[in-house]
Formats: sequence, C-alpha cells, structure tokens
Amino acid sequence: MASQTKTLSAELIMFKTKTNQLDRIRNLNLCANDLADISIVSQMSSLEVLSVSVNSIPTLQAIGECLNLKELYIRRNSVESLSEIDYLAPLKQLKIMWLAENPVATIKGYRQYVLR
Repeated sequence: MASQTKTLSAELIMFKTKTNQLDRIRNLNLCANDLADISIVSQMSSLEVLSVSVNSIPTLQAIGECLNLKELYIRRNSVESLSEIDYLAPLKQLKIMWLAENPVATIKGYRQYVLR
C-alpha cells in the first residue's frame, strides 16, 4: 500500500512536542512523516530549529514566516525551484540550512544562489 502525503496538523505538532501552544515551540523534528504541506509552521513565531527532512515538501513559503529560525534541515524533499529560496530571505538569524537531495540542489549555480 502506497503511503499518502499529508498536511502537517496542529494535532501532530502537539503529539510530537507535548504542548498545545504553537507560538512557544522552539524546536520541531518531523523527519520522515510523509508531509507535503507544512504551512502551519508560519504560526510558530518562536521556532528556532526545524527538521523536516525526508518528506515531500515542495515549498519553503511558510518557513519564511519563522523569523527566529536558526537551523533548517529540509534534506530529501521536493523543492524544485531556486525562487523557493527567496522565501528564506527574511530569516536573518538562519545559520544552518541543509537542502541537499532536493531537486533544486542539482540546478547549476544553486550553491551561489543560496549563499547570496
């Protein structure tokens, strides 16, 4: 039976973090959860570390709302376009980003684009 990709829900976050206050969560690890839609992270204003590797996430848009983010692990997902990286421009505290094994990482000039 093929696994279905899914939307990240408040319930799953609460289960993983043992809290129901999304705006207080600082560290969220959701690796390998078949996630495609993580738009709810835009409500997580205190988030500092987000680990969502090995999912099916196609866009970084919601992550760009997490202004306190310092570390982003989004390896092995479905990010295809360099323009997705532009969503991360407001993240002035972002020090670590792991985007390897996404389709975008195979684009010529990808590394220079990310560093800019």
